[in-house]
Amino acid sequence: MRAAGPTRRAFVTAGRFRFNGGTRVAALLALLAQAGGCGGSSAPANPNPPGPAPAPDQWVRLANGPLLRQEVGVAAIGNLIYVIGGFTAATQPANDVQVYNVATDTWTTTTPLPVALHHPGAAAVGGKVYVFGGFPDLSGQATDQTFIFDPATLTWTAGPPMLERKGAVAVAVQGQRIFVAGGVNNGARAASLHEFNPGTLAWTVHPSMTTPRDHLVAGVTGGGLLVVGGRNNTGNELRVAEFFNLTTLSWSLLPPMTTGRSGSAAAVFGTRFYVFGGEVNATAASGVFPQTEYFDTADNQWHTALPMLTPKHGTGAAVIANRIILPQGAIAAGIGPTNSCEAYVVNQ
Repeated sequence: MRAAGPTRRAFVTAGRFRFNGGTRVAALLALLAQAGGCGGSSAPANPNPPGPAPAPDQWVRLANGPLLRQEVGVAAIGNLIYVIGGFTAATQPANDVQVYNVATDTWTTTTPLPVALHHPGAAAVGGKVYVFGGFPDLSGQATDQTFIFDPATLTWTAGPPMLERKGAVAVAVQGQRIFVAGGVNNGARAASLHEFNPGTLAWTVHPSMTTPRDHLVAGVTGGGLLVVGGRNNTGNELRVAEFFNLTTLSWSLLPPMTTGRSGSAAAVFGTRFYVFGGEVNATAASGVFPQTEYFDTADNQWHTALPMLTPKHGTGAAVIANRIILPQGAIAAGIGPTNSCEAYVVNQ
């Protein structure tokens, strides 16, 4: 046991404590007191005291996009977010592709889609953007087309067609797997779940959801695919949430979403599946929901998060670092496109 000073020592000889050549029990006790005792009940000082509490989540406004668009497809590669097609303010399908650079908070446009589409599904895998289905006009007749964008060549190519015609689908990614759930064609809602393999360009059919619906959202976390909300023939504000286990390839029901809605945006952050905005909100003049809620697979419960700065529907979401970015969309139920862009910053 080392004493408090640099030149004073305590040591044991023949079973007795000696201090500087003499027996000094009182001095030994004093040394023990200075050292805080040996094996006593006093708690040692924490060598790693806790730092400041994490900052609360927050919304931040980003640069507005160059175009007013809603019912768009959204996908991200690196720091670039692609906002694809959608409706114009005149309710016309668009083929524009807007690109938001997260690093510089700036916008550009790139090669347009080969055809104009609203309500397409979109995802990015392996450095390419994939677009699925959607509606080329206002007839309600969906397409089964798939398009692939290569940022290296700034070109679009046609991919293998979907297994059915539909728009307003939910798209989610796990690794190299793209899942396409639900959708609608000529008013007929789909319960189907199909998987697309970008490597083989092949489609796989999985068991269907229990609830046919469109304008739904989906994401992968907790070992499975979460599919939430949407609309069917009985309502626009579905609360139903389902979980597709990617190991057993079977569906189960989750606790229903707190606020039923359709046309929302969604993103996965860790174990959390966030759902933003949507329609049709009978309690708001705009008809749009401001609510942000997330389902956490860690506790199997829904939680409330910060409401949106700009309540909207018909948008999508992309996760880059600790930001969930929501570009464009509509600020009124039905038609009301915006060019606003905001980020939900997750700090907890």
